[in-house]
Amino acid sequence: MFFEAARELLFNVAKHAHTRSARMKLTATAAGDIELTIADGGAGFIAPGQKSEKRALSGFGLFSIRERLELLGGRLHVDTAPGRGTRATIVASIRGA
Repeated sequence: MFFEAARELLFNVAKHAHTRSARMKLTATAAGDIELTIADGGAGFIAPGQKSEKRALSGFGLFSIRERLELLGGRLHVDTAPGRGTRATIVASIRGA
C-alpha cells in the first residue's frame, strides 16, 4: 500500500507541481504507526477542507489513496495551497500487521 501510494503521490508531483524536486520521509512512530510524507515546493492546489474540498480530492489518485487507507484504518492528510506547495502524509497502523 505504501509503495503504491508513494508512487501515485510522486507521479502527482511530476505531473502537476511544476517543480523538479520532492522530499519523501518514511517513519515508524512510537504509537505503532507508519507515516509516509511526500512534500514539494511546487504549484499547490485548493486544500481539502477549504471551499472546494470535493475538487481537491476529485483526482482519482488522491481519492483512491484515501479510500484504501480508510479500509486499513489509516488516514491521508493533505496540506497545500496554490503557490505554496503540497505536503501529503499517509498514516496507517502496523500493529497486528
